Amino acid sequence: MSKVKGTLSGGRVLTEWQQEESAKGNLIGKIIDSVNGLARNVAASAVGRSSAPPPINGINVKTSGEYAHITIDHAGEIQQGCHYFVEVANNEGFANAHPIHFGTSRTRDPIFLPAKDDAGNPQKWYVRGYAQYPSSSPSAPVSYHSAVTTSGTTQLSLLPSTGSGTAKANGSQPGWGFGKIQVRRK
Repeated sequence: MSKVKGTLSGGRVLTEWQQEESAKGNLIGKIIDSVNGLARNVAASAVGRSSAPPPINGINVKTSGEYAHITIDHAGEIQQGCHYFVEVANNEGFANAHPIHFGTSRTRDPIFLPAKDDAGNPQKWYVRGYAQYPSSSPSAPVSYHSAVTTSGTTQLSLLPSTGSGTAKANGSQPGWGFGKIQVRRK
């Protein structure tokens, strides 16, 4: 199973303590087991950063009018607490991509993607997704196999993205989900 790394251990010192002062040693052993259990239950690591979940297997997109229904395929073994993100952008490089947090669901309600930009030009949309535990880096993003177009009359160029998580607030770091670092400095 794809497990988060970082288990707290008492090692040889705990074993010696349990032999010499069994009550205290057993209490410390129970505390260590509890910390490790809590970390497992929240998809975190008891020590250090968690390992990212395996990459998703694929992403599916179906459009009608100016709506897109997006689902994520993720058949690999994962730990409870895995979250999913989808990003949409009007460029293949995903610059200023708009992150959409799916939470623990791999399916979400349809999203609105305007068919035209402010000037009335047709827009192409690129879609990708990835998985992340709350305390890990995101998995490598997996892109939908082609650009997506919608049909309709809405003319709307989306505002620049402001990113997600601990990524820079200017939208210049797509694919961050909750973040790749613990704290973003100004």
